[in-house]
Amino acid sequence: MIRYFKRVVIQNIVSPSGLAIVSYCIFLFAWVFPSGMYTEYIHERDLMFLDPLSFAFYTSCVAAFLLGVRASRFVVTGGRNAGVTIAVRNPLLYLAIPVFLSLVWCSIYLKMLGGKLDFVALLLSQQGESIKAAGQFGQLSVGIWSSGLFMLTAALWWSLVRANQLQLRGIAKHTFQILFFVSVIVNIITCVATVDRTNLMPLVAGLSVIYLFGKTVSKNIKILRLVTFGLSSAVGVIAVFLLVSFLRGTIAIKGLMMLLLGYTIVSYNRMAALLLGVMYDSYQGRGVYLFPILRENETLNRFFHFNDRFDWPSAWGLWSSAFSSVASAGLNPGFNFYSVFGALYSDLGWFTLAYLFVIGILVGYLWLKFRAGKTFAIVLYPWCAFCILFWTGFNVMFDGRVEELVKMAVALTIYDKLALRQIHQPEAIEAGVEHGRLFPEPAPQNFAGDYF
Repeated sequence: MIRYFKRVVIQNIVSPSGLAIVSYCIFLFAWVFPSGMYTEYIHERDLMFLDPLSFAFYTSCVAAFLLGVRASRFVVTGGRNAGVTIAVRNPLLYLAIPVFLSLVWCSIYLKMLGGKLDFVALLLSQQGESIKAAGQFGQLSVGIWSSGLFMLTAALWWSLVRANQLQLRGIAKHTFQILFFVSVIVNIITCVATVDRTNLMPLVAGLSVIYLFGKTVSKNIKILRLVTFGLSSAVGVIAVFLLVSFLRGTIAIKGLMMLLLGYTIVSYNRMAALLLGVMYDSYQGRGVYLFPILRENETLNRFFHFNDRFDWPSAWGLWSSAFSSVASAGLNPGFNFYSVFGALYSDLGWFTLAYLFVIGILVGYLWLKFRAGKTFAIVLYPWCAFCILFWTGFNVMFDGRVEELVKMAVALTIYDKLALRQIHQPEAIEAGVEHGRLFPEPAPQNFAGDYF
């Protein structure tokens, strides 16, 4: 029984199901969080504490998502080969080209940001809110160069997977590690320069998911080591969040704690307010939260006029209206997240379950392709993993940044087609029940989790 439990945990720790369970545990923590302590920190009434409707809705949403993940195995035909060996003529050059080009692009973007604002001085003086406001009003727009941040993020995810598969040695290994480290630092500095937590947390979450995945397929893996690294990653994400909050001007420990709660469990109190009819969103039922990219992308709106046709607000208009909706419900207007499920409920009501079922199919499909080493999924699944862990926030899965990831995924797919040769091992892992077992044994892989 213990061995079976260990096998289940190892195989699913970074799967959509495993990540969904993590997010569900965060909700349960919020649901039972002491009401008096909540009110003391957040300065509003606690509507979610042991609320049966909130529990039923959130549990149903997670169940619909997991059902979609389960159904994805019928979308992917044939064996789910998890053992992929890749071969290239020059492994170091193969890895370095996309990372270096993305690094240069992101560095140019960072330099152009410095030309717009003296962000170093503003951050050191804890005036990060000024940078955030400038970004919201478009004062930091630098055209196509702004895509450099997520291009580099995608290149880092891809290169970590491919480097583990190639298992570099000697000088080539150390050279790539230096390039990788420098690229991560530049990415972090660029994220901090924009003081946007939702740019930095996907990088950390994605690299953690890839690292943990590499560990799950290595031999003699210890479950305690996986859990320890997972908890360390969570602490790292929290530390990053608090650092950005500090740079934006929050100093007091109680203020930092309020922000930590405010950007996690507080969103579920707003979800409860929507479910109970205490709060109404200004754009309720207009589909404004379903696919943000349709609202944010200027090119799409130039041709299809989504914003005019559906009377959708600008990004600033939507963001500011949420504060009004929260305030009108008698809640603390300092926090305007409804949680992903709450925002979807505002648009779809209980049809949110159908939406999440389809999302589950999509994410489950990408997970199976990620395990098989497919380039497109290597870029997109870490983003999906972050989105699952970010169910406490807002629906970023289809916002404008995913466009940059898709472009990079296409470019890297073409690059891989031209540069490498994949040799699939004969073992295959099925996504469902195999030989009477709910979770099959993992097939041998050439994915060395100990590379970094």
